[in-house]
Amino acid sequence: LQPLVNLALCAVILISHTLQHLVFGTLRTSEEENVKEQFWNLIFYKIVFVFGVVNVQEVEDAVGWCFFVSVIGFLQLARQLCKERHNYLIMMNDMTKLGEARRHRILALLAFILVTSVSLFLAVFTWFMKSVTVEQKHDILDLRYIPSMSLFTPNDDQEAMGLMRYDFNIGLHSAIFMLSEIGLLVLQTLHALTVCIFEQLYFRHRVSKWNPVSIFTPCALEEYDEEDLYMCINHNINYRFEMVTLLFDLIHHCHLLLCCNLFLSMTSLIVSLQMRLRVRQIHAVLKRRQSFTWLNEHIDQYANVEVEESEQDDNCAICWDSLASQKSKILPCNHMFHTTCLRKWLLVSMHCPTCRMSLLSEEEVELRREREPRRNLYQRRPPAGIWGILETGQILLDLFGGWDPLPDEFPEGQTLASNVPVFSDFNVPDCPVQTQQEVVLEQPNQDGPVKKDSEETPSVQSNIKEKGVAI
Repeated sequence: LQPLVNLALCAVILISHTLQHLVFGTLRTSEEENVKEQFWNLIFYKIVFVFGVVNVQEVEDAVGWCFFVSVIGFLQLARQLCKERHNYLIMMNDMTKLGEARRHRILALLAFILVTSVSLFLAVFTWFMKSVTVEQKHDILDLRYIPSMSLFTPNDDQEAMGLMRYDFNIGLHSAIFMLSEIGLLVLQTLHALTVCIFEQLYFRHRVSKWNPVSIFTPCALEEYDEEDLYMCINHNINYRFEMVTLLFDLIHHCHLLLCCNLFLSMTSLIVSLQMRLRVRQIHAVLKRRQSFTWLNEHIDQYANVEVEESEQDDNCAICWDSLASQKSKILPCNHMFHTTCLRKWLLVSMHCPTCRMSLLSEEEVELRREREPRRNLYQRRPPAGIWGILETGQILLDLFGGWDPLPDEFPEGQTLASNVPVFSDFNVPDCPVQTQQEVVLEQPNQDGPVKKDSEETPSVQSNIKEKGVAI
């Protein structure tokens, strides 16, 4: 048994180095750090899964489960690395033959991961169905060591007993665990492959040369220019895949919690924390969706910039490019910006980028004040235990009971980089996003330019300290 384990580990290491050499080449520093972090997180959670949830007690079962989670973990790390590298290549905007060949290799690897994961799904499902039909007295919830699952037929009873020790146990719950893990991998790989294909089609043919499918509603495709249409379709792809994946993952963790010890234990605590994280991620996805829908409904309220007006202000204050190069909008404060730049900005903050004037209507401001108590309760971070359960319940109430539909408030850590039209879970360099306190500090004075922290008067510093703002 030990030589087989060593052979399997050596094969995985050899395949990983071969894929790295053929597809990725030398990894960047950020990619190496992300792979290491994801690897150790994967090791930790899979150990909890195998020995805490499945509760493996025999060496043969442990070897089988470790081999299974090793294959799944290897495919997950390869998929994540493909997504990060493809995002990097898209940001580099390398349209040469060498850059196109690199992107095609990534697409080929993603297709290989998808085919492998689908094959594993079908193999596990077929294996379980065959094990159920074995005419032998057994418990369907705990099928163990079935001789008919061996690689060859034994000659006598003694040989059969020896082969039974190497058969991998697969019961009803075990099969659901395995199918759920593989199903998540299939959904995530399909998501990555779909976005990769869409982005390569966009950068190769451009939107004006092909007609998008009408499934990506609620966008009026004919009213969007090239960049806006690209953002709209990409957002809808990410939203649908993220919601399906997160809901599937949440159901999978609910099953894990039911199958492990429901009493207070380390395994149940870890699974509960993972469920809480999934609920927060679903909440964040719905918030982004609501913000995007709100933006599509309100962006047309701003007037388009005419040619005569654009000559007065030549550059967009967001990208510093000429206003005449793209379609532009003018805000109520008479500041003009590119429509694409304004969309990205308003997904983060509903203030004018130049004068910080609020763009919210009176009804929206009043609705925000009414929702303030619930928002304050949501932003508190009570300790674990019973307060953690109550907080999770409050999150569910906010999730299904409604929240403030204003796109200027995002979960902690949300930045402009997470709203650009790329993979939502890519490691995009974070752009600094100003909080409301920083916006107040940076508002221009009527008497002169903005003062730095070191130039603030003692009275201003004392007022800031009284409000609880750190200087």
